[in-house]
Amino acid sequence: MQAALTSGGLYDNLEEIDNLLTQYETTKNDPARAHALGHFLRDAIIRANLYRDMHVTGDTPLPELVAKAHEALSKIRNTRIPEGMHIFGEAPAGERRADFISSVVRFDSSPSSPRRLVAGILGFDLSYLLENQQKYSEKVGMSNGAILEKIDSELNRFIREVLGGSQSPVALILGKRVSAEQVQELNGLRERILDINRTYRRVR
Repeated sequence: MQAALTSGGLYDNLEEIDNLLTQYETTKNDPARAHALGHFLRDAIIRANLYRDMHVTGDTPLPELVAKAHEALSKIRNTRIPEGMHIFGEAPAGERRADFISSVVRFDSSPSSPRRLVAGILGFDLSYLLENQQKYSEKVGMSNGAILEKIDSELNRFIREVLGGSQSPVALILGKRVSAEQVQELNGLRERILDINRTYRRVR
């Protein structure tokens, strides 16, 4: 048996923490509101049992607590987890095949990796995001962890479009303005996806 991998994502208490962090980031210049949110955030972290993993205590200053909470959620939401199982000799199909191929290309860490390419098209520096998962981007109103999740979502969407036989020029699939060099890289990624897909289709 072999599992396709999919994004871990956030749920229940973790979503509550994420919402509180967003509220804090947008109102932190209001001392009274930020103070109140700080209490709610600490309580939510306790309910989610994240205190130990975050290495914080009840005396941890709020800015440090917020940064560590952003980092913890980023690692959770961007962790790849097994989704179902399939038998060796049978290629994953449908959405699971897209997830499977995404798992293959996602861990390419080269300077021209698909994840880095999509990040650049969306206007982000992948290295900066990965090295600063504890931060929040006021420019786009999202934590860096949420931005990484968005990059992976767009990469998955590109893969699904390619596997679905989309005849759209690659420059249009992501809905962003791209350079001639990026078009060439996207065409290369498209061929790589199709090649991986052909390989799995031959598996029996």
